[in-house]
Amino acid sequence: MLTALGLADEEDVVYRVLVAHPGVRAAELTRTLAALPAGATRVVTWSEHGVTAVLHRLVSTGLALADTDFGEEPRYRATPPALALEPLLSARRDGLRQAERLIAWLTEQYQEAQSSQPGAPVEVVSGREAVRHRFLQLQLAAHREVLGLMMPVSRRQNAVVPVEENDAEAEAMRRGVRYRVVLERGWLDEPGIGGLVEESLRAGQELTVVDSVPVQLAIADGKIAMVRLSPMPGSRDPGALIIHETGLLEALVALFHAYRERGWRLVGPEQTGPAPGPEAGPDEVDLSILGLLHVGLTDVSIARQLGLGHRTVQRRLSRLMQLADARTRFQLGCQAVRAGWLRGNDGMSAPAPNQVVENAGPPEPAEPRT
Repeated sequence: MLTALGLADEEDVVYRVLVAHPGVRAAELTRTLAALPAGATRVVTWSEHGVTAVLHRLVSTGLALADTDFGEEPRYRATPPALALEPLLSARRDGLRQAERLIAWLTEQYQEAQSSQPGAPVEVVSGREAVRHRFLQLQLAAHREVLGLMMPVSRRQNAVVPVEENDAEAEAMRRGVRYRVVLERGWLDEPGIGGLVEESLRAGQELTVVDSVPVQLAIADGKIAMVRLSPMPGSRDPGALIIHETGLLEALVALFHAYRERGWRLVGPEQTGPAPGPEAGPDEVDLSILGLLHVGLTDVSIARQLGLGHRTVQRRLSRLMQLADARTRFQLGCQAVRAGWLRGNDGMSAPAPNQVVENAGPPEPAEPRT
């Protein structure tokens, strides 16, 4: 319908009829319009006076031409559609683009107004730089601890602060802020993560690994939290929610501790001892191998994550099967659970590259709020 270009209903119909019937007079056009099937147009009745008025409007807007001979009524014909309608279409497109930009600007103004209301329990932050700034600000404002749930890069879209560029973390730790972070197991597959994890452990961070985490989350001192949001459809800009002290924040803290309890605590390589003798029980490296095997990693992947040779992993597994009197790896897993060698609560967690694991244990009691 040409009404989408700004034409009125009767102008739309008259122009389309003129395209098919060039050189008609107003009276002839009125009879043609009256003969249209019922329901073909929204106009119920057509009069010659009304049709003439519509024709004059079409001529004035350049959609029709009037051929007049001396002493005769004018004959009307439609201006070629490409000439008549393309300018209208272009104007509409420009108007829609302007409206789209206006909607985006109004949305930003609305979100800013909502988030800046005094005492607002939840703020909405959008845009890469805004999210980056608030994430770094959250860490710099922490005095006691930062809790976090971390997804691997494959599940995070538009990361605003790469791990290796998080300078606020180092600054906070120099001030004595403790970091306790639960990592999703997918971190094991990210290149170069082993060195970063080892560096974090040496710096005193507590890192726990679980099979998966539901959100990307950071909490400072139990007083403020940041939850990353996926970009809206059609947008590449990331977003985040800033949650202040509310029941929702308490639920997020409880969510962190629930996942921390399910995981495997990472310990640095300096905490491991020498390889055990033939008759000794499993050491920490053996427990790491069992944990990774339990969550489905192959021997090759286990060797890569622990910095061991493929044959070394196989020899250690063979020794463990002998210790457990197991003929298959399934039996080894069952015996490992009975013997307490798999110390995770749910068996769904694994160590990170070049590290070994110990049970994460229950969460420490939260400090009372003042």
